[in-house]
Amino acid sequence: MLCVGVGTSPHRGLLLCALLLALGLLSAAPGAQAVELGISDSDAPTVTEPFWAGLGVARARVVVPYDVATTNGAEGTDRRASFERYLDNAASAGVSVLVVFAPSQDVRAPGTNDPVAPSADEFAAAFAAFRASYPQVTTIAPWNEPNNRDTSQYALSSQPQLATDY
Repeated sequence: MLCVGVGTSPHRGLLLCALLLALGLLSAAPGAQAVELGISDSDAPTVTEPFWAGLGVARARVVVPYDVATTNGAEGTDRRASFERYLDNAASAGVSVLVVFAPSQDVRAPGTNDPVAPSADEFAAAFAAFRASYPQVTTIAPWNEPNNRDTSQYALSSQPQLATDY
């Protein structure tokens, strides 16, 4: 299925793609009893788009920095504000949120600016702060794509075993 240039805004295009995909999945699953649909999109306005309600999607996945609750850097603080808008919008729309953690927006490798994997203790401290700050979030995955080998994007590319420690 190709969903390029659909809709008048990037979010509408993604929502329409999700709907088309869902319809394709439903028609391709003979005998399926129940299908739960979700979307992975980390942009706060997604669930406020005019076409959102028509999708019938009640689950969303959002990827946030593991230290979203504790970081004080400019990029991390902006990401926290966006995440909190996301949570508010999702709650207003009755959408259940799965939070998946990723590298810090503000902690980067010197010289390369590549993402840095936190130690298990650093992750545990940030996770405790996250749970204290966002007790309404109860569905959580410890790390986004720990086995992806692209070191410029994925902090665990050379040490995916850390995801199990987290």
